[in-house]
Amino acid sequence: MLGGQRPDTDRTVELHVAIHRDDPVGADLVERTSPGDRVHLHLPAGDPVPLDDHRPLLLVAHRDAVAPIRAALTALRAVHPADTERNITVYWPSPVERDVFRLADLAPAGTVVIRDRFSADGRDWSGHRVFVAGTAASTAEDTARLRRAGVPAAHCVIASIG
Repeated sequence: MLGGQRPDTDRTVELHVAIHRDDPVGADLVERTSPGDRVHLHLPAGDPVPLDDHRPLLLVAHRDAVAPIRAALTALRAVHPADTERNITVYWPSPVERDVFRLADLAPAGTVVIRDRFSADGRDWSGHRVFVAGTAASTAEDTARLRRAGVPAAHCVIASIG
């Protein structure tokens, strides 16, 4: 799991990394780098969520996969800071409640952040755009749930970690 802060004006980022099961990137960073080492980071290609679409949006993050969700919320807020007309729901089973509030601070106004694992729970998600971030196994499980809930595969974006 990566944590840290925004880049300083000198383009320096401080990373805090904890090793978790099924996280080869975290393991590589912890085992193959030392404090002060340079790590080259690259911006992701493309947008994780369509910024110009006004359909309801469902964002699902598994425990250690919140970074792509944070990036999506930050991009949405930059484009639509007070987009209270777009229904945005975030599921993230954060182990710490204050982290949920930090995530909500990144989001456009009106975003609902739910501190729980995602389940289709009988709701109609068929009209939503969906962005799911997690391990390959967890995203496959959620994608199957979403398909059963009527979400077309073309409306799902998957960010698989590990």
